[in-house]
Amino acid sequence: MTGYDLSQQLIPTFQSWINAGWDLNCHSVSHQYFVFPDAFTIQYTGTAASSVTLSIANKQFTITAPGDPSAQVSWDLSSSGTDMVPSGLDTLGGLIFTLNQRGVFSVTADPNMKSAVKSEDLADVVSRDIKNSSYLLLTDKMRLMSDEIEWSKAWINLNLTGIGGGHSTVLSWNPEANVGGYNIYRSAISGGPYTKIAGPVPDPTYVDYAVNPQQIWFYVVTALNGSSESGFSNEISATIPGSWVYVYPGSYEDTSTEAIAVAGGFAGARGSGSMDPSPNASTVLGTGVDIQNILSQGIVPNFQNLSDTQLTNKLKALVFKSAVWGVPYGIFWHVNELPAHQVGVMLDALKSSGATLMSNTQLMNYLAAADHNSGTTYFVDVTSGPDIDVRPVAGSPDVDQGAALSNEYKYDLMGIDQTQFGSGWEIGSFTYVPEILGHAR
Repeated sequence: MTGYDLSQQLIPTFQSWINAGWDLNCHSVSHQYFVFPDAFTIQYTGTAASSVTLSIANKQFTITAPGDPSAQVSWDLSSSGTDMVPSGLDTLGGLIFTLNQRGVFSVTADPNMKSAVKSEDLADVVSRDIKNSSYLLLTDKMRLMSDEIEWSKAWINLNLTGIGGGHSTVLSWNPEANVGGYNIYRSAISGGPYTKIAGPVPDPTYVDYAVNPQQIWFYVVTALNGSSESGFSNEISATIPGSWVYVYPGSYEDTSTEAIAVAGGFAGARGSGSMDPSPNASTVLGTGVDIQNILSQGIVPNFQNLSDTQLTNKLKALVFKSAVWGVPYGIFWHVNELPAHQVGVMLDALKSSGATLMSNTQLMNYLAAADHNSGTTYFVDVTSGPDIDVRPVAGSPDVDQGAALSNEYKYDLMGIDQTQFGSGWEIGSFTYVPEILGHAR
């Protein structure tokens, strides 16, 4: 979560993880779940105002209270777009604190409200009376999720580099005679202003590692001769490859949030914590795996407080389910939600069960390289060779072992009427078709 003070303090730690090869992903700004839209309740408690009404429109928070200057409020809740550390009126926590400081309001946060939620994410309100009764303000889902998804990416772009696999820009240029070195500058805007990022460097080449996926950088170089510096060279640009991955807090996502993630430039996301209602078996078989909704299995509570053997067995079952349904699973837990040694037990169990372990970015890149179901966010794995034949043979244990059902169920998946081959019914979706000299009997 990037909307809290601790995130600022941990920037060097986060960067050290990236430098060590760890895969860091966007999670959220505040960890607010959109399924809990209640923000806070407010009521005027003063006595001087003849009436008190609250309105929110175009991110303007207005309280009109004739006769009581302490209750008059007209605040712009819009975030600046450049301040990556929300504070004061930028956040619901700051808004509530400031309102209570007026001394004429009773303001109570909902228990599920996160203090770092941006104030601009409040839903619009039209002239609500808050003198005669309290009023519950809500967050607007689309505003909330747009900020949660896109602001976290902006924060990482500002504070961290090397996301998505550690890409780089390699610069080289024709050497100049009689120079003592070169300075390298870059800008996010063509034409500048440019910021010096390196120099003096002795050779006409430089590798810029301080980049993230999807960024576009514009570079210029200057030559040095003693204390003199030349003008800027011709500008060149570089578009950084790579993928951004979003991990939804609480496994709460839906098709509307998927659209926000796509618009925000995220190649994929860890989303739902359940295969019901989707991505269920019929979805996977019919359309493939949704790269914007990878299953995200939380450790809490079903994988906690287990013996090592119990934990191993549950993880083996998870790998089996993944193989049967053809659905990749992400596993999610917070620090201290598993004993340290059971993190090792988990990894050993996954590996011994035959699971292929990937980071989030590796998984998204793998899926993105599969066959795309055009016009959707679904992908299917590439296959080769002849179609698999899953029909039973004479010795199959399901032949003639099923219950004879009504005529409504007599056709198998291939449209074959199994009553044509005796009174016994097969267990499963396919009928055993006996063959005599290459012909069906």
